[in-house]
Amino acid sequence: MQNKKWIANGEARFAFFIDNAEVGSLSFKPADGNSTAVAKIGNKIYQFKRTGFWKSSIDVIDNSGQVVMHVFYKKWYANTSILKYKGKEYELVIRNNPMAEWAILDEGKDYLAYGLIANDGGINIKIKTNSETMDLLFDFLLWYLFAPIAQENNCGDFMFHLLAAG
Repeated sequence: MQNKKWIANGEARFAFFIDNAEVGSLSFKPADGNSTAVAKIGNKIYQFKRTGFWKSSIDVIDNSGQVVMHVFYKKWYANTSILKYKGKEYELVIRNNPMAEWAILDEGKDYLAYGLIANDGGINIKIKTNSETMDLLFDFLLWYLFAPIAQENNCGDFMFHLLAAG
């Protein structure tokens, strides 16, 4: 099992580790007013940007300017979005299960989820997945969405424990 964790690395900056090896970082740009962020995964750079009239869609743009991932709501009042990536559609949902959780579903089944869990020491974050060999851009998208929830709930150094969902 992989041990994944996000560690705050300055104001609005986070480093992502898998088994104690840093594999990337995500830097939020809250001052720009558009909820943008820049991700570095290995030698690749991506920009996360809110788009659309209500800024309810998300484009992930590679360093050549191409949109490589697009997220948009099925209906403007829904809690389910469509995530288009590499020619495939996934669902992106937010739910209360029993606490806040963002999840990516593949054919109706959880593929990757970041959620809050309560334990004796307070509130922690747990990652649930059905695969250890997934594209890291999914982790970065979920952290882009989930980091404000984690910060609001004082989740410390954002350590995750991977839970394989068989």
